[in-house]
Amino acid sequence: YEASRLDQLFSTMKQEDWSAEKICTEADRYIADLPNRDEYIYKRNTKDKKKGDLKENEIAAEAEKMEALKSAAQLFAVYANKMQQLARYDYHDMILWVIDAFRKNENLLRNYQERFQYVLVDEFQDTNGAQNEILNLITNYWEAPNIFCVGDDDQGIYEFQGARIRNIRDFIERYKDSLSTIVLKENYRSTQSILDASKKVIDNNTLRLASANSSLEKNLEAALPERKNSLSIPQVHEYANDLQEVTGITQQILALQ
Repeated sequence: YEASRLDQLFSTMKQEDWSAEKICTEADRYIADLPNRDEYIYKRNTKDKKKGDLKENEIAAEAEKMEALKSAAQLFAVYANKMQQLARYDYHDMILWVIDAFRKNENLLRNYQERFQYVLVDEFQDTNGAQNEILNLITNYWEAPNIFCVGDDDQGIYEFQGARIRNIRDFIERYKDSLSTIVLKENYRSTQSILDASKKVIDNNTLRLASANSSLEKNLEAALPERKNSLSIPQVHEYANDLQEVTGITQQILALQ
């Protein structure tokens, strides 16, 4: 039970380039802030509590989770040492080795900075912390580097799969004085009715860049005439579980064939 959870934690630590010390520091800061968070403060009087009192049991339970996280993070060094003894590594290790080499060997970093003077990043929202750090290291020699990034802030809803809208926000803030922004509005995949319906849903996401910056208005338009003028209206089908959804889609495909 714990092995799979530790594996997931260690994988996240590698992806984001987080040290055990960073996790412990952030966990302590989070624990100290719990009494200030609305969800841990009573909003009205109860039989034995007054409005404004702290939910001490819930705070203690959350603090216990954080202490367990800190203990787990401390095991990362043991895990890394065991991997080294077994001469094993994974994809995340290869990225971390590059970061480590760049940080320790300035001549190596300067060599790559000189070699890659024009950088293109596609699917920017899918970069994790470690990948983004390599990008920063390669480009931070110049005040305004030649870098072109393509990303979709609306895919930030897939953060549970690794998408990191934060990297796009940080990039915009870092180069705000020299940044040129192009909003891609032409869509070649969907009908206009699907795009309009999708916008009604995604507009509820307050984390999207367009929500924070009115100049980034993002109304997608169907680029192909037959899709722009399509009279087909989207239908919403609800299923009880994944298996029924797959079955329903399969039946529709068979019917269309």
